[in-house]
Amino acid sequence: MGFERFEKSVASAVNKDPEVTVLPDGVISMTWKAYEMLGTPGTVEFFFDRDREVMGLAPAEDEGNGYMVRRPKAGSKGRVSVRGTSVFKFYAIELLSKHRTVPTMENGLLTFPVRAKVGESKVSASGSTPKMQENEETNLA
Repeated sequence: MGFERFEKSVASAVNKDPEVTVLPDGVISMTWKAYEMLGTPGTVEFFFDRDREVMGLAPAEDEGNGYMVRRPKAGSKGRVSVRGTSVFKFYAIELLSKHRTVPTMENGLLTFPVRAKVGESKVSASGSTPKMQENEETNLA
């Protein structure tokens, strides 16, 4: 048997738990495992529970109502994303910072809160969490 090339992006995707990141510009980024929970569709539809402020994604049944999923290059299992800017604008959801959350499946939808909840990971523009920033400041002192 010959040598097999190690693909860093595939290995990191395999080790990551399902995670969704909501960005201030309305882009929703997710790990490959979260994308697999959806069934790896090419397009998705958005659903929104106004009372709970929870967004849901499902494979698009109607391509005309679907939003294209941006996938990593062929053979890679990195992060995927979908642009939901118009959805956030329609529901007047103001996104002040990006946040990461663990999605759940609910009635066939991949669901996640649109805003960070108390104790959830808010992420700064540099990509670090408040705890990471606190540790960096401590190490500098």
